[in-house]
Amino acid sequence: MEAAARVPDVVAPPPGHPRFPLVDSLRALAFFMVFTIHAVATAGVFLAGGNEWYAPYVARMEVCLPIFFAISGFLLYRPFVAARLEGRPRPRLRAYARARVLRLVPAYWAVLTVVAVYPGIQGDWSEYWWGYYLFLQNYVPSWNQGTFLQTWSLTVEVAYYALLPLFSVLAARMARGGTRRATLRGELLLVGGLYATSVLFRLALTLLGYEATVRGVVSSPREAFSGLLPGTLYSAFPATSDWLALGLGLAVVSAYLHGKPAQPRLVRIVRDHPGAPWALAGALFLALVWFGPDFPEPFRPFSWFVTHATYGAITVLFLVPAIFGHTAGGAVRRLLASRVLTWLGVVSYGLFLWHVVALQEIRRRGAFEVPGVPRTVEIFIAGLALAIPCAAASYYLLERPLLRLKHRSQKKPRPAGLDPAAQARLSE
Repeated sequence: MEAAARVPDVVAPPPGHPRFPLVDSLRALAFFMVFTIHAVATAGVFLAGGNEWYAPYVARMEVCLPIFFAISGFLLYRPFVAARLEGRPRPRLRAYARARVLRLVPAYWAVLTVVAVYPGIQGDWSEYWWGYYLFLQNYVPSWNQGTFLQTWSLTVEVAYYALLPLFSVLAARMARGGTRRATLRGELLLVGGLYATSVLFRLALTLLGYEATVRGVVSSPREAFSGLLPGTLYSAFPATSDWLALGLGLAVVSAYLHGKPAQPRLVRIVRDHPGAPWALAGALFLALVWFGPDFPEPFRPFSWFVTHATYGAITVLFLVPAIFGHTAGGAVRRLLASRVLTWLGVVSYGLFLWHVVALQEIRRRGAFEVPGVPRTVEIFIAGLALAIPCAAASYYLLERPLLRLKHRSQKKPRPAGLDPAAQARLSE
């Protein structure tokens, strides 16, 4: 696990809170999923008539979306809930806001500006360029297109960043005066409510689109969501907060179990057999490809719910080896602690921002052609060859220098033992 210790301090959590370095490698793996989807799409595999055997497998890699959101939910919420459970002051709002702005905004604005100058942003965005800079592109269907189509997820992240402190305050009020066990119940109840509300919101959208088709208002549910019900509702914060809730739930359980000598049986299994949850996640993924609904989804309520629930289960299974017993060893953790994945995880935000730009430039200019090498493989290799240097430059020249400021002047948290009232809350 030596490589894990080399993760730079700029990606560390607030002072006094543990770091989960293997999660950065999970980001790298999730990026490779989204990159594979976009590379295969750039090669035209998903167009009408495409019958490559790997297309259904690549399409279901969209499970990377809940993985990304769950990672954010876990890493950002855990310091809040851990401070509450341990009787320590919660992270200061000013430091939290500064860290979030430094993490998200400068690199994103820099990429937008550089690409606008050269090679140019595809898609008619000249009239609403300001909407991208303000993270508003996902709220108007006609805006979210072209080179930065993938940045719709940043609008969800911004909403989550803004609402997380309020969620933490609400959770604290629900658990006021309670024991650790009562706090755990209150937290999980609130997280479960967030998950259920989001699922019901998406289910309602699905039902409305399906009903519009049945009544003959539109010819297909997809038409309903491009007209009567804008498709961006499906990717707005209320519809995606269940994916965030998965990470919040893992944060609550992780903080509650931290330091306990006796761990639940499931946690011990994950600690001692980290390959087991990954094997189960792989089985669920294959079952969805082989036996699940057609892709893209036909927007039928039941088929959508099955897919959505399966994505959630895969996400949790994918994350738990890096969260519970993350220093315990095992082949999975050795893979996640590798230097290459660790580094790619650290620069993954730049990879996310630059990879579609790279793929579109390859499509515009035409990729190199090697006899006997499939077009998809050529695009995949060429896309990485362009995206990785751009991401590295973004990280070393801009992100890392700024991220060093994120905990500037923040004081170390007060030990819980100095507060008798806090000690009383730690009792079972």
